Amino acid sequence: MGYVGGKLEPWFGGKPNERAMRNIVRVSIREGAKIAELNTPVDTGDLAAHWEVGKHISRAATLVGVGWEGTWYNDLEYAVYVEHGTGLWGPEHRKYLIVPKTPGGTLHWVNKLSGQDVFAKAVLHPGSEGAHMLAKSAAAVEATWTRTARPVMRNWVREVEGQNPWAKVT
Repeated sequence: MGYVGGKLEPWFGGKPNERAMRNIVRVSIREGAKIAELNTPVDTGDLAAHWEVGKHISRAATLVGVGWEGTWYNDLEYAVYVEHGTGLWGPEHRKYLIVPKTPGGTLHWVNKLSGQDVFAKAVLHPGSEGAHMLAKSAAAVEATWTRTARPVMRNWVREVEGQNPWAKVT
């Protein structure tokens, strides 16, 4: 037997649900940006400091219906290389040549292990592994979203029950 009674729309549709979904996405993308920052390798700290959350939260079509989406991102040009890796770990999976900016010049760096100065005319660099800070943060948000959403859902319950004249709101 189907439902017999008054309209359910005021309790299970409309503004309270939309507000709750937007708030869940807002809280989740903030959490994602925080986790991405924690997983960002630190040299100068610039990359970690540039994680941002998108201002636009919207409905989106998915394979199973309609969902909600928001973004967190890093707009520094080298963020993609730190995320996915370079050289052997990059899209071409090979070492790359580094030469001085000025023709006939010399490359110079300090060996991090020995502390000694190193000079070279060219270097075949193996590249760097990706840090996957965005991938890690997305996985963490997905794995913990029920915990993240719980306070928002408690507010939603209070709001929806507050609209029901027969509900006892605590």
